[in-house]
Amino acid sequence: MVAAGSLEYIPDDQRYVLPDEWVPVLADEGGVAFMGGALALVPYMMGVIDEVESSFRSGGGVHQSHYDHRMWSEMQRQSEGVFNHLLAPAIVPSIPGAVEKLERGARVADVGAGGGMALVRLAAAYPASTFVGYDAFPAQVRLATENAQQAGVSDRLEFRIRDVLDGLDERFDLITSFDVVHDSARPGKFLEAVHDALKPDGAYAMLEPAAGETLEDNIGPVGTFLYGASIFYCMTTALAIGGEGIGTAGLPPSRVKALAEDAGFSTVEHIDFPHPLYAMFVLRP
Repeated sequence: MVAAGSLEYIPDDQRYVLPDEWVPVLADEGGVAFMGGALALVPYMMGVIDEVESSFRSGGGVHQSHYDHRMWSEMQRQSEGVFNHLLAPAIVPSIPGAVEKLERGARVADVGAGGGMALVRLAAAYPASTFVGYDAFPAQVRLATENAQQAGVSDRLEFRIRDVLDGLDERFDLITSFDVVHDSARPGKFLEAVHDALKPDGAYAMLEPAAGETLEDNIGPVGTFLYGASIFYCMTTALAIGGEGIGTAGLPPSRVKALAEDAGFSTVEHIDFPHPLYAMFVLRP
């Protein structure tokens, strides 16, 4: 690690020191720049490398259920920085009228809820509102339910097993998704289902990887991460269920706008978002 520049070595007392610039990335657990969860995902992704290679040769993909179960807790660990530090301070205020609605009492859904921490944070911040999280993967719903119970917000937050492509079972003031649409088997149909589940004055907050429009726009550490995650998880899990498999870099702003308009949304706003890995969009019916 010293040879690679990840640690500094102090010869006088034979100490190894983490450079200051690495502290928020590797040591600030739950911080907005923390990448420990993403690094911990690598061995679990590599655990299916033979299946990924086979899929490239013969078609199809690797199903979510083939990954080590510890992967879901590391995904949650990676996303917690955004939920802890940016959800209430940056994401919610970026949606005109959202704070007021949530404070009065709104009905909110999160689709592709994963471990549920986004809704746990929102439920804690806005006790007058009620929340439901949807995920098609039972293991994630179980984890999210446990997280809600541990946080003491399960009285106004529940999680349901449901594929959003089948449509949602009620209408909402606010719908959110965090790093999900590109994983969907059919992103266009996903957005149609969200559109149809919004109240006329509702809004959809959509967080996606900060993908560039072209290959040259993605050159660098962010693009490297996005392409790696595409190959070893996002693209292959969508292909495994007969999906389009657009991958982590598949939704640059122009593609989001085109899909949203096709789904019936009247406005698509690309919000300035203070995180290098993610892009934020607010869509209205």
